[in-house]
Amino acid sequence: MKYNKQELIERAKEASFVETYEYVGKNHSIHTDTVKYIGNSSFDNSEIDALPFDENGEVDADVTLMDREDYERTILANCSSTWDDMYDDGDKVLVIVIK
Repeated sequence: MKYNKQELIERAKEASFVETYEYVGKNHSIHTDTVKYIGNSSFDNSEIDALPFDENGEVDADVTLMDREDYERTILANCSSTWDDMYDDGDKVLVIVIK
């Protein structure tokens, strides 16, 4: 789905942190094996600012608000890092994956 910057910023208001990724390969499922982090390591709205918006000001992306369970099952699957290494209980992460 295509999103403009303002739509992504509105979604980010629901989250404690923002992370941006791009898919690697043809499998477009959000999982540590199929996404690569492309953000600026700020984990805030500045990650949205750096996205490759097209001439219409939109970006084609999958956008998901994740809690601990979702994040551990997808982004942290097969990783040595844990939720507790980065976030607190109750945090939510807006994961944006560029198609």
